[in-house]
Amino acid sequence: MFLNALNDNPKLQFLSLSSACWLISFVFSLMPLATYEAESFLLSAVFLFFAFAASLVVAPREGLKRLRNSAVFIGVMAFWALALLSVLLSEVAAVSFIYFVFFSALPLSFVLFSLHSRGELLAACLVGAGFVLCALALFALISYLALPEFLIYGQVHWPLSNPNSFAGLMSYGFWGALGVCVYSKAVSYKALAAFHMFLFFAAMLMTGSVGALLAVALVVPVFVIMMRRVLKVQKRLLAGLFVGCALLSTVFTMPIGQIRSHANSEAGVSVEILSSRPALWQSALEIFKAHPLHGTGIGTFFLYYPEARNPEDPNTAGLMAHNDPLQFAAEMGVLAPILFYLLAVLILIKTCRAMVGKGLGERQKLVVFTCFCALGSMILHTHVTFHLNVLSMLMLTGMVLAMWRNVGCTSFEGEGAPMLSYQCIVGKFAILSPIIIVLAFFIQLQVSQIFVNKAQSAVAEGDVQTAINYVNRADELSFGTNSRAYISAANIHLGILQLNAPLMPKDELAKMVTDVRALLGKAQMHNPRSAAVLHAQGELRLYTEPFLRAEDRVAGKRAHELFGDALKLDPLFLSSRLKLVDRALRSKDLDQAVVLLEEGLQWRYKAQNPAFFLEKAGIVAKTAGRQDVYGEAKRQWAIYFKEPYPVQGD
Repeated sequence: MFLNALNDNPKLQFLSLSSACWLISFVFSLMPLATYEAESFLLSAVFLFFAFAASLVVAPREGLKRLRNSAVFIGVMAFWALALLSVLLSEVAAVSFIYFVFFSALPLSFVLFSLHSRGELLAACLVGAGFVLCALALFALISYLALPEFLIYGQVHWPLSNPNSFAGLMSYGFWGALGVCVYSKAVSYKALAAFHMFLFFAAMLMTGSVGALLAVALVVPVFVIMMRRVLKVQKRLLAGLFVGCALLSTVFTMPIGQIRSHANSEAGVSVEILSSRPALWQSALEIFKAHPLHGTGIGTFFLYYPEARNPEDPNTAGLMAHNDPLQFAAEMGVLAPILFYLLAVLILIKTCRAMVGKGLGERQKLVVFTCFCALGSMILHTHVTFHLNVLSMLMLTGMVLAMWRNVGCTSFEGEGAPMLSYQCIVGKFAILSPIIIVLAFFIQLQVSQIFVNKAQSAVAEGDVQTAINYVNRADELSFGTNSRAYISAANIHLGILQLNAPLMPKDELAKMVTDVRALLGKAQMHNPRSAAVLHAQGELRLYTEPFLRAEDRVAGKRAHELFGDALKLDPLFLSSRLKLVDRALRSKDLDQAVVLLEEGLQWRYKAQNPAFFLEKAGIVAKTAGRQDVYGEAKRQWAIYFKEPYPVQGD
């Protein structure tokens, strides 16, 4: 019967296609395989575009008009426009553009679901997303009990890389299940919804995310107070839910203790939730102060943070500020947090009006306020994490925001038929055209990044020619804007120069050096925040300067100065630190070598293998008689590796 209805209803066909594409996009947004994150992001963006296009094609006239006049829509679009402006003004525009597309998942999802206030599209995607979240919660329970290899410091997180982000997904599931539990009249539905609510709550507990639990705990009393008319006839249900959550909290309070125990026994690194947050926030504030008007460009915090990193934050990877409004300020300027909070206040005001007004029934008010509570929990939690920099959270937030608006701010009556006139088709194409252009450019940039990843893998396998082919393709696809492609190409040449520079004919050497200079110059032009470029420039001088003719040399900083600049830009850049240590040892300046190594030992290296660095630190410290430095190097070796420390003490 459904297939017959589908065949007879073109609008239903498009909405079915849109919902299927959105759900596929949502699955890819979870990025379950870390090795294929770039590919997952690309596929998620493509399917989200198809979902948006299919939804727009059959969007009714009234839906478009109401959406255009919506204050929330205007606020979301203003924030989206501000993000685009930050890209255009960024000194690393190519990197920022990719993150702009990433963030676009929220406004696109919001508009996609807001266009159809009758709820056909939204209902299908809500059910699909609910199944996905249930599957994730079940796997979290299984992995917590039986698959420790999927845990990080005893916390569940898969398929996301951060337990707090996973807790954010579970928080949305918790509020959805709670709303259904209170909304349903049938006892069987209430029981099923209560089971799922307990499942999501248990999954949140297993993440060990204090922030997520605290955000929910702060919002639940507000939910109970505002929905007291509905809940007063369901007192037993409310008591049962409270007792069930309390029991689960008792059973699963061990994640916090397990995290600390694991940290103390195996890692030796404190992973207290807020241990390094103040230092991280202080650094983010310094970045904002340096770029107060238009920011550094959305998604570029990780490029600026290493230089501003506070020594009191030795542990974090430095990819996010763990405070989204603050990160928005650093990346998009002072207007970003202002718009963010204005939008939050607008949602609060409209929710209050919907709750005290007479236009909605009690059950509709329940839906509106449940959505509001879900959004409120997310907003509270995102002040200590980075939910609005997680693709799956952006998509869910857009969907929940659209559901809140559809039920609370629009009427289900008189939506009308899809617009199919010539003028309407032209208008819809005008809406899609810039999105198509952005998507096409994004696809090429993202495929370019994938080719660079393949080139790096080929170099690791010793297949230089294949790596060169991949790099060339990456450069072509990015229209010459991919700094990573230029760095990869330069590194291939540097490997040749390191081995062969003394033996190469002077003309051939001069030509290759000129080519590498040009590659690194282009890389620096497109990403002036890259320590890898400065390091490669230092290596180029180090490997070739003694063998170049006088007329082939160029003025500029010496190799050790470039390595020093790279360390200033990123104190965790081990390659440059080791080059400076080698220079100090060649100069027989043992004290300077120890100082450089001791400075490096204050940081934690999450994206690099510190084995050689820690081994050298032990050898040099032992030679210099610095047992304190030797002991610290040995202690840190035990953090990263299970093997015994290779440098034996006296």
